[in-house]
Amino acid sequence: MRQRQLELALRKQRLLLECASQRLQLAQHARGLQPVFRGADRAVDAVHWLQRHPALVAVTGAAAFVLRPRFLWRLGMRGYSLWTLTKTLRGRI
Repeated sequence: MRQRQLELALRKQRLLLECASQRLQLAQHARGLQPVFRGADRAVDAVHWLQRHPALVAVTGAAAFVLRPRFLWRLGMRGYSLWTLTKTLRGRI
């Protein structure tokens, strides 16, 4: 029984060392992705900020609607065109 416990403890130790080595390798390989992750984090932070300030978003949208309705119309049409294009492309793929 004592021999089995010793074998299991040694196996556990080897596995822990292997896990640590794999974590280091993953960290080294993921260094190139850090700018992408930073950009994604900034985008998520911006969305959270907008969710915390809905009145500011509403006031900005209303002001843009009053001051630049033609711009918003063109922007909406471009968005709709992009949406229909992606919908069509998804249907073909």
